[in-house]
Amino acid sequence: MAALTTIRDGNWSDSDPETTPWAALTGQGTGGVPGNTDTATLTHAVTVSSTEIVGTSPTTSTAVLTINNNGTTTLGALTILNGGTLSVRGQITTNGSAGSRVKIQVDAGGELKIDSTLATAQVRYQIRLVGINDYINLVGTSISSRARLTSVVGTQPNNSNAATIGAQINGPTFSGIVKNLIVSRFSTITFFGGTGTSYASYGATFPDFEDTILDTCGTFYTAGTFYGDSVVRYLRCKFINSIAANIIIRTSNVLNTTGERSIKNCVCDNSIGWSASDIDTDNNIVSGYPASSGVVQTTGLGLIKNSLLILPFANSGAEINNRYDDVYVLGIGGATNARFASSSSTYGDPDANTPVFNGLIFDFPNTSSVDGGGWTGSDWGDHGDLIQSPSSNPASPVTTSLWYSIALKIYAGNPADGYVSRGFGPGAAFTGRGNANTIMKMKNCTWYNDDGNAALGSHGGINVAEAAASPIGAVAEFFNNILYSKRTSGVPALKAPATLTNPFTPAGVHHNASWNMITHNQPGSSSDDTIYYGTTTGTIGDGDLISVDPQFVDDERCFVKWVRVLRGDIGTGAWSAGKRADETYTDAETIVFGLAEMRKALDSDFDSRYTQAALKAYVREGFRPTNSAYNGTGSGGVTIGAVEYTSSTSSTTAAVKGIGRRPGMSRVALSFRRAA
Repeated sequence: MAALTTIRDGNWSDSDPETTPWAALTGQGTGGVPGNTDTATLTHAVTVSSTEIVGTSPTTSTAVLTINNNGTTTLGALTILNGGTLSVRGQITTNGSAGSRVKIQVDAGGELKIDSTLATAQVRYQIRLVGINDYINLVGTSISSRARLTSVVGTQPNNSNAATIGAQINGPTFSGIVKNLIVSRFSTITFFGGTGTSYASYGATFPDFEDTILDTCGTFYTAGTFYGDSVVRYLRCKFINSIAANIIIRTSNVLNTTGERSIKNCVCDNSIGWSASDIDTDNNIVSGYPASSGVVQTTGLGLIKNSLLILPFANSGAEINNRYDDVYVLGIGGATNARFASSSSTYGDPDANTPVFNGLIFDFPNTSSVDGGGWTGSDWGDHGDLIQSPSSNPASPVTTSLWYSIALKIYAGNPADGYVSRGFGPGAAFTGRGNANTIMKMKNCTWYNDDGNAALGSHGGINVAEAAASPIGAVAEFFNNILYSKRTSGVPALKAPATLTNPFTPAGVHHNASWNMITHNQPGSSSDDTIYYGTTTGTIGDGDLISVDPQFVDDERCFVKWVRVLRGDIGTGAWSAGKRADETYTDAETIVFGLAEMRKALDSDFDSRYTQAALKAYVREGFRPTNSAYNGTGSGGVTIGAVEYTSSTSSTTAAVKGIGRRPGMSRVALSFRRAA
């Protein structure tokens, strides 16, 4: 074993005494350059253009490659060029000064490997960035010309000492201005991190990733205080084969920065954790499987927008403290009485005019046979309360609002009902747990429900005061909603215990429509003339349309039907074994196929018909009322429900056919409403 150091800039493999960067050619590599069982210290700029190895395979994460830069006497840097591969059998340590960064760069076609395959004990090596601005720069140029950063640990049982988790990028402990310590463009990062707290990156690393594939990685965790123009950015990134429940976690203390913090245009195969309110998301596909902790969790009120969330519904609810805007929620599997959003503490927004949930579509293609996509579930009747208010009383008023949203029926449930009518609905849109400072608003929503599960399906819109007393006017707004069922056994649009004093007010509850929902006699009336159940301060329901069929364009539209139409696999035969007789694929197989196509959004073979925008437009168009009784009869002279009235069932040909957009085909504009 030899310890080699540099005396000049040069190429790693250069063994010419006149030009080699090495002070002595005593290593195990060709011509005496560093090789297996050697260590190397770089105080100059060294490039790698061939296949090289360095390191002693220690049993602890000990530095075998050290790069120093003090800005004057030591100017260490490492660049792996196109065609070059450097395997480091041990830890890399960088020591930059405050004003001089150590840079490890991997160019397109190059690869840096952290290799523990020859270690005689299970060990996890690090890339240890000690200098507060030292960084890794992965510089690919295109989808087909990538830079690569790989952790290699060997396989069991061939190597009984192989680590079960990948290497880690470890940032500094710092104060002051810090730059991005992991910068990636068109790269592939493979097998960094593991399950739980075996993070892929940790500390003040501030990842800045664009067009990056994260393959078989754990959590990329960023901790510490942001200063200056520090950025945490994931743009057009794809997480595949992830091995941690939360693939991105961001946490910090004080945010003294104007830098960007965003997750945009990403495909994530597991959940995300974000512990501050400064997240900016857009056009992401995020899956909660197999995590039980949900899809996106924050402790601040982050904005989750324009995204597809694929998740199990847990009994406790997991999606805490976020705003959601233009989000398609595909709930597969889960548990009876499950929830989408729930919190044991303050939940909502002090700004009563800002919607917390806006423009959502809740789709429940629940089926016991969906197992090819990483989940299993069993048929059950009814989701619980999709949004549940705090169990503890907030110190000051907060408003939880649901606007311009659609809830579809559970797509499985009872195969005997056939393709058209099978399936129960979700539970209540809201359950208010009766806190004095909890205010609920629901307007311009189209909501499916019936009493398929008597224990859970006893309320369709807002269930007030599940466990405690609510104040007068707890339901501040409930108007312009459609509550409907495919059967004649629907449930109350609003429900409150008879002992509860006036949670509804005339000013808040009006201009709603029902179809196949149960009617009740309001206090003071002897006739069943209302879709509400509970006491009020006066007559509620002004302008309601009771038992008026909205005559939707196509209320069977959902994710499964969209994919079937795109595949040309939608039939008319009898329902049996998860599909119609003249359909080739079951619902479960259709779900798996459709999600696989959507997750190709960043790939060269992506079929551009399978976009989030096309899915949302297709489903929303199906819930456009065609009954003229709905035209302009809502509060403010608008259509009741989430989508504007149309006079024709063929209002949008492309949407009716289920076509998003084929190459060369013009995009069809679909009109739907949601809050600005």
